Amino acid sequence: MAHRNILFVINPISGNTDKSFLLDLIKEKNRAPDYTFSIYETTGKNDAEKIQSEIDRLKPETVVAAGGDGTVRLVASLLVNTSVSLGIIPMGSANGMAFELNLPSQVSQGLQLILEGKTRKIDAILINGQSFSFHLSDLGINSRIIKGFDEDNRRGFLGYLRSFIKESKHMQRFRCTIETDQKKIRHKAVMVVIANGSYYGTGANINPTGVLTDGRFEIILVKPHSWGLMFKLSVAFFTRSLHKHEATRIVSCKRAEISIQPKQFLQIDGELQAETNHVSAEILPRAIEVITGNNSIE
Repeated sequence: MAHRNILFVINPISGNTDKSFLLDLIKEKNRAPDYTFSIYETTGKNDAEKIQSEIDRLKPETVVAAGGDGTVRLVASLLVNTSVSLGIIPMGSANGMAFELNLPSQVSQGLQLILEGKTRKIDAILINGQSFSFHLSDLGINSRIIKGFDEDNRRGFLGYLRSFIKESKHMQRFRCTIETDQKKIRHKAVMVVIANGSYYGTGANINPTGVLTDGRFEIILVKPHSWGLMFKLSVAFFTRSLHKHEATRIVSCKRAEISIQPKQFLQIDGELQAETNHVSAEILPRAIEVITGNNSIE
């Protein structure tokens, strides 16, 4: 086996998860002659620039994101169109991308998978010409749930659930126009999803027809609906049948312009952005190489 240089980017506060076990495992594995492990712990201040500096200095073959979806996006954005592969150890409040790639939740198994180094190239979405989305971005109710979660002092699943219940009581409607390379759609909505992947971290499947490697992405428009329909919609999330539900419209495309009124918060891969009334999206085929679990992507 050729010697491998691996950089671990660890978010020490993600998911209220103790990272000491991972650090101990890295120290133990670092004694092996086949690997050199380096560690960078995020601080929330200029992390992208500092991680890029470490990549330039260490020249790793793999950079591992140990945290939630935000940490994954932070690291992955630096690896687009490079030969450096992305590894993921899910340790956040939301681990949607790890779920998508069928990665183990157990840290020791995740580290072993990274050492095996089996990779696939997946697509990315360029948002507004400057930000990358590798998984799921959206406008509307879910982005407000994330905003409430970020403002809550209760982390983990309970914090997310409390924000979900609060927002579900008064779903805000907005007008939406979606113009793709093939069609134009106008409709009222409570949520619009820009999807490269399929699954939220809860296991809910928002994009049953999505494939990470097909050179396309999907836009899922969720229409205003009654509480009765909401129950059926919830069932559809977990039975891979959302594309058949009367309260949704799914469009597959390579690029799109989305206009909404009034402004809504945008979230990209779990990271809340500013309110906006316009989003552009464009697929970047085979943009990044990722270490995957067994039978994870086509």
